[in-house]
Amino acid sequence: MTNPAEFFNAPLHAMDDPVSVYRRKWTCCKADNAIYQSVAGVMAEMNYFYFIIENMARTGIHTVIFLLLIIHILFFYSPTRGEPGQRSSVSAMDMVRKADSFLASQDIRMAQRWAMKAKAQIIASEFNEDVPTTLLAAGVFRDVFQPGFGFSLLDRLIREKVRMSPGEETKVRNLMAGLTFQMGDYDDAFKMYQANLALAREQGLDSLRVLSWMGLSRIAGVKQERNQQISYLEDALAWTMRTGYKGLEAETRMMTGDYYMLAGSLPASRESFLQAQRLFVSRRDSAGMLSSRLRGAWVAYMMKDYPVALAEFRSGLTLALNLSRHFSIANTYGNIGTVFRDMDQPDSAAIYYQKGIEEASRINDYYNISWICFDRYEMFRKSGDLQKALDSYILHKQYSDSLEAQQSRRYLEQARAVYEEESRQQQLELLSLKLKQQRMLVYALAGGSILVIVILVLVILQIRLNNRRKMAEIKRSMTELTQMNLRQQMNPHFIFNILNSIQYAIYQKDTVTVNEYLGKFSLLMRKTLENSRHTTITLKEELDMAALYLELEAIRFKDKLTWEIKVDDEIDLLDCRVPAMLIQPFVENAISHGLKNKPGHGHVAIFLTQQEDHIRCVVEDDGIGRKAAAGIAAETNARHQSLGTAITQSRVGLINELYAKDLKIAIEDLYDPSGKPCGTRVVIHLPVILKQ
Repeated sequence: MTNPAEFFNAPLHAMDDPVSVYRRKWTCCKADNAIYQSVAGVMAEMNYFYFIIENMARTGIHTVIFLLLIIHILFFYSPTRGEPGQRSSVSAMDMVRKADSFLASQDIRMAQRWAMKAKAQIIASEFNEDVPTTLLAAGVFRDVFQPGFGFSLLDRLIREKVRMSPGEETKVRNLMAGLTFQMGDYDDAFKMYQANLALAREQGLDSLRVLSWMGLSRIAGVKQERNQQISYLEDALAWTMRTGYKGLEAETRMMTGDYYMLAGSLPASRESFLQAQRLFVSRRDSAGMLSSRLRGAWVAYMMKDYPVALAEFRSGLTLALNLSRHFSIANTYGNIGTVFRDMDQPDSAAIYYQKGIEEASRINDYYNISWICFDRYEMFRKSGDLQKALDSYILHKQYSDSLEAQQSRRYLEQARAVYEEESRQQQLELLSLKLKQQRMLVYALAGGSILVIVILVLVILQIRLNNRRKMAEIKRSMTELTQMNLRQQMNPHFIFNILNSIQYAIYQKDTVTVNEYLGKFSLLMRKTLENSRHTTITLKEELDMAALYLELEAIRFKDKLTWEIKVDDEIDLLDCRVPAMLIQPFVENAISHGLKNKPGHGHVAIFLTQQEDHIRCVVEDDGIGRKAAAGIAAETNARHQSLGTAITQSRVGLINELYAKDLKIAIEDLYDPSGKPCGTRVVIHLPVILKQ
C-alpha cells in the first residue's frame, strides 16, 4: 500500500511489495550522527585553543611560545595522523549499483554498507560526482529505511549549491520531501511539498507539481483526512492527463486504487488498477505491470470474483517468474492457494500453498511462510482434518516467532553496520579537517603577530562582554526583587487598616485627622513608587520614607506607639547612598510582629552611627520578641508568611556581588535581666563605599 498508516492495518498477504515488513518498520534516522560527532570533535579542539589563548592573555606568554602551541595543535592534537588513504578506485555510482543489487536480493545489511560507502565517497569528492549518483544514493537510503542519511546527502547538495538542471532539481526537492515524510515529520513534509508546489507553478515544472500533489495526498492519508486525500489525487490525475505524463498518471491511478480499496469502494479501486495496468503496458514497465495486476487481482478476490482473481494472479505469477521477484512469487502462490481454498478446491489450494512455502524458504522469507501456514491451517480446520490443521498452525507459530527473531537480529546487524560506517566516515572527515588546518598553517605563520593581537583583543572584548552580561543579569535580578519588595511593603493589611482608620475618623467627623491621614498616606505611596525605580537612593530619602511610615502607624495606634530616629553628625545624609527600601521592611516587622500584639506602650528606634569602614544602622523595638510573635501568627493565620525580610536577605547577596562590598544584616533577640524577651534588634552594616 502507498499509505503507511493503512499499510500496517491491511491484511499482510494482500501486499505484493517486494520489500518485507521488517524493512518497513525499521526505525528512521532523523539526522546524520556522524556529522554531529565530527562537529563535536571540532568544537572540542576550539575549546582547547580558546583555553590556551585566555591563559596566554592573563600571563603574557611570549609570542613565539604561542606560535609553537598553534603548530602543536595543527600537527599533533588531531586524533589521527598521516595522509588520508588513497581514494578507492570504485566510483560512487558503482557503489550505489552494488547497494541496489543487494537491496534487490533482500540483503539489507550489505545494501546499507555499500550505500554508506557511496555517501562517504560523494562527500569526499566534495560533490564532484554527478547529481544522478547522489540521487540514486539517497534513493537507496530511502529503500533501506535510513532516510536521515539520504536527507543529509541531498541537503548538503543544496547547501553546496551544486549546479543542477530543472529536472534534477525537481527530483532532489521531491525526494527530500519524501524522506522527511518517511522520517515521520509530517508537518515539515507538508510545508516542503507546499513549497515545491509553489515553485512548480512559478517555474512551470509540471512533474514537480504532480509529485507534490501525490506527496500531499500521502500526508493527508496518514492524518485520516480522506476528503483532502482524494482531492489531491484528483488534481494530480487531471494534470497528468492534461500534460501527457503517462508514467506519473499510472502512479497516481495506483494511489487512487489504494485509496478506494481502503475506503471500501472495490469497483472503483479495480477500475483504477486496470487503468494503471494499461498505462504500464503502454510504457512496457514490467514492474508496474506486476504491481498493478497483483493489486487488481486482490481487489477481485475481495469482491469474491474468484475466476477473475485466479486469472489475474496467474498472469501476475508469470510476470514475477520472468522478473525473478522471489517475494512476489511466494506471495502470489499463497494468494492462488487462498483463492482455491475459498472455491472449495482444497487439493489445488494445498499444492499452491506448498509451492509458496517452498519459494519463500529459498530466500528465508518467514513473513510469507507464516501467513501461508495460517491460511492453510484455516483450510484444514474447516475441512475437519485436525492433524494437518495442527501441523500447519505449529509451523505458523514457529515461523512467526522466527520472523520476530529475524527482525531483532537484523535490527542489530543494521545498527552495527551503521555504527561501523559512521566511524569510518568520521575518520575521513577528521582527516579532511586536518588537511585544511595544515593548509591554514602557512597563513598563520605569515601573520603570526597580527593574529596574536587580534585574538587578544577578541578575548578581552569577550571577557568584558561576559562581565557586562553578568552585571546586567544581576541588575535585572535586583530589579525583580525590588518590585517584589515593593508589593510586600504596601501590603493589603496595612492599606486596609489605614482606610478603616480614615473611615472611623470620617464617622467621627474628625476632618483634621482625615486630612492628616490622607496627606501622609498619599505622600508615602508616592515616595514608595518613586524610590522603587532606583537601585540606590540617598540615606535621607530612605530615612524620610521610614519616618513617614512611622508617623502613619503612630496615628493609627494613637498613643500606643512612639518612635525616634538618631543620626551621627559625621554622616552626610545627602551624600551617602543606600539600596532602595532596605530599612523600611525591618521597621514594618518591628511594628507588625513586635508591637502590635504587645499590651501597653511600644517604642521603635532607628540609630545610625559612623564606624571605621561602614555605617552601623540599628532598628530596635521593645516588643514581645520573635518567638512570641511567631506563635501568635501561627494561631491567628497559619497560612500567612512575611516575605519582606526574606526578600531583603536575597537582595543583600546581589548587592554584595554587584558592588563587591560586604553588606551585612544581623538580627538579635533582646532580653531583660530576668531572661524574659523584651524586643528585637536588627543591625545593618552599610559599607561607606556606597558614598558617591
